[in-house]
Amino acid sequence: MTAPLKTIKNNAVLVLFLPDRQQIIVQNRDGHRPPPWGYFGGGLEAGETPLDAILREIREELNLSLQAEDVTLWGCCKGETPEMEYTIHVFGMQFSGDPYQLEVLEGAGLDVVTPEEMLQRCAVGGPDEAITRLAMQKLIKS
Repeated sequence: MTAPLKTIKNNAVLVLFLPDRQQIIVQNRDGHRPPPWGYFGGGLEAGETPLDAILREIREELNLSLQAEDVTLWGCCKGETPEMEYTIHVFGMQFSGDPYQLEVLEGAGLDVVTPEEMLQRCAVGGPDEAITRLAMQKLIKS
């Protein structure tokens, strides 16, 4: 009996954080795709760089037209769960507006939480936990 093939993910996500650096904006994926909470972003298309992908994904998911200088590459999370192998290119961006005025085009909306609260919403050992832990490190250093 052979093991089922794992999904291979090569994604780019954006961690939007509020100027006080104590909260982040997360996507409510209810009715869109599991898991129920995550970050805005998605898979790299053929020929795309991670930067190209995150700029495209943010246009598609939040109707925001960002430029390369608006985001900062925080790092890359790599890991494996029983279902997938993942590489997530994590970008960060300070957000200074009212997050509840963002136009969420994918998913059921958004929420503003502390990184610690997001850890309670993440699957242990999954990519969203890795992204959240990286975000915590970056926000503490800022």
